[in-house]
Amino acid sequence: MPVPSDRKTSLVDRAFRDDRDRLVLAQPPNAAIGVWAVATGVRLAADGAETELWLRGVATGALVVWALDELLRGATPFRRLLGAGVLAYQLVVLTS
Repeated sequence: MPVPSDRKTSLVDRAFRDDRDRLVLAQPPNAAIGVWAVATGVRLAADGAETELWLRGVATGALVVWALDELLRGATPFRRLLGAGVLAYQLVVLTS
């Protein structure tokens, strides 16, 4: 449901409201962030360059998937902007 036109909203208010006009400050993480977190945690505890490189690839891939998902299907404008920022950062890191 769109925000009624007579309601005054701030930029912050609009950034954190979904298309049903619900205020969304936090939500459970999705599977891609879970894969990133596990791969990053195991990588930090892993011993060996080959294992570390493989886990870094898994973590980066999961983060790119998460960023694309947020960019395309994020619940709020803030989440879509966050997805775009993380995706841009990952692309810069991957190409440098």
